[in-house]
Amino acid sequence: MVQHTEQVLEWPVLIDYLAKEAASTLGEACCRTLAFAFDLETARVQQQETTEMVHILEGTHPLPSLAFPDIRNVLGRAQKEGILEGPDLRDISLVLGLGYTIRQYLQIHGSTFPKIRTRFLNLQDLMWIKQMIDSCIDLKGQLRESASPELYQLTRKSQGLRQTMRQQLEGMLASQEYENLLQGQYFAERENRCVIPIKAERQHAIDGIVHDISGSGATVFIEPRHLVELNNAIKFADLQVAQEERHILQDLSSRVAEHVWAIRENLSCLADLDCLMAKARLSIKTHGSPIHLNQEHCIDLQNARHPLLALTKEQVIPNSIRIEGDTKVLIISGPNAGGKTVSLKLVGLFAMMVKVGLHPTCGPDSKMALLGQVYADIGDSQDLSKDVSSFSGHILNMIALLKNIGSPGEPANRDALVLLDEVGSSTDPIEGAALAEALLTRLCELGCTIIATTHYPTLKTLAFRNPHVRNASQEFDMMTLAPTYRLIDGIPGGSSALEIAKRLGLDSTIIQSAQLLIQRQDHDLDAI
Repeated sequence: MVQHTEQVLEWPVLIDYLAKEAASTLGEACCRTLAFAFDLETARVQQQETTEMVHILEGTHPLPSLAFPDIRNVLGRAQKEGILEGPDLRDISLVLGLGYTIRQYLQIHGSTFPKIRTRFLNLQDLMWIKQMIDSCIDLKGQLRESASPELYQLTRKSQGLRQTMRQQLEGMLASQEYENLLQGQYFAERENRCVIPIKAERQHAIDGIVHDISGSGATVFIEPRHLVELNNAIKFADLQVAQEERHILQDLSSRVAEHVWAIRENLSCLADLDCLMAKARLSIKTHGSPIHLNQEHCIDLQNARHPLLALTKEQVIPNSIRIEGDTKVLIISGPNAGGKTVSLKLVGLFAMMVKVGLHPTCGPDSKMALLGQVYADIGDSQDLSKDVSSFSGHILNMIALLKNIGSPGEPANRDALVLLDEVGSSTDPIEGAALAEALLTRLCELGCTIIATTHYPTLKTLAFRNPHVRNASQEFDMMTLAPTYRLIDGIPGGSSALEIAKRLGLDSTIIQSAQLLIQRQDHDLDAI
């Protein structure tokens, strides 16, 4: 039922927004695999870390961008004694350089951000490995000529031989001896050997080795016989350069392999830091606030806004939601499309957000209980493929819920938050209301914190019969015949079904007929 709850509360949607704020693929992965905190101290530390990161981002000394490469596979190859290529080593250098920069930043500014500094003390100083790599590999991932004295000498030798070859070829192209033989005034390489383009019909007029022929067959690429030794010398010099380059890459790879675990630790720290920065960016974007966490089952949300609405709409009506003291059950009533389900989902998302260090979208003086598991039965549970009706689907969800929560008297039960949308609906109203009241009473006895929406009059009056139940209602403006989306604490609300139907354009004669039927039913009930 946990996965079902996350889906109906749209938790994956919120996580998608969070992941988009990450600058690296590893940071994004961290955002998508956040673990819930179930102890108060951990949850408070996570909230404080996000708060400190918000201050860093909004301050005069922000952290550098955390757009670093994913080098996990590279480190895996190094650990298996594989030879890393230049771009692989460059990426390692980038990660190590960023780790060093963050480490230096925290040493300078860490006293201002104590929670973040403590969290990332594991960042090790591996600057010497970066310097070793940078002395051999440039920013493009290419080996520097100066990577070793041998490589420098061999490279210079190869370049000198190539310069000699160029001079020889340019002389041939300018010579009248080859004027009638050449297909064009250029030279080329085939199979890493220098050749000249000769007209196919004149190929026998030059002593040399054929290496290629053009697609049209009009040109034959020939290596002149007197240049074979020079080409051989170039080939040998290139092989020597490649061999030395391989030795250098192998040596660098071995050095990296010796410190794979330390590099991985830094990589993990950077990913966590990027995830934390994503949390802070999301908080800034949604105008979130750190919240006062407690274990007294006190929920006091001031000016709360649904986080997904805060991300997608310019203006969102804020509401205050309160469950504290002896209150265990909050029953929200009011008009259709008035915001009851939004309020329900809001509390559920807040309960999950505070357990992963996300700032809820509410006022700074708000309070939120650190609750254990969150259970939600929201929407239509009908499943035609399994012959399950809407009512049966809801009942099956309740059976699963009660099974998960357990028996009365178990301490863990007090930590459950249960969210029920239109509890007891999709059946006979009298039986449904009775079943809903019995279910709410049982959940209350189990020590759960419950928020339920309803249109049933008997549930709206439950607060007058049970001291642990409190009413709230979504306001309806009788002047404009429209919901205001404001939550009114302490009083139940009418469904305003006829007013909403009239506002939406239903035939007025039908509305009038419905009003007469209500009056007749009230008269019949009085007569009975």
